[in-house]
Amino acid sequence: MVSGSILQEKSDAAAKEADTTKAAWLCRVCLTSEVEITIVPCGHVLCHKCSSAILKCQFFRLKVSKIMRIFRP
Repeated sequence: MVSGSILQEKSDAAAKEADTTKAAWLCRVCLTSEVEITIVPCGHVLCHKCSSAILKCQFFRLKVSKIMRIFRP
């Protein structure tokens, strides 16, 4: 028989993993919206709103030459 504390630990671990996965898909600029766009040439990912407001990558300061829509698995 599996004790309640072991089940709770597994549930907590699964919830933490789900939160980590969700955070991985958040915009690196505003940290609130999900990513939809990758910028070329650096490949950083941003939400649509943040990507439309920049001319240079917020991280590498490279000029954005192109934006491309990305799709999540």
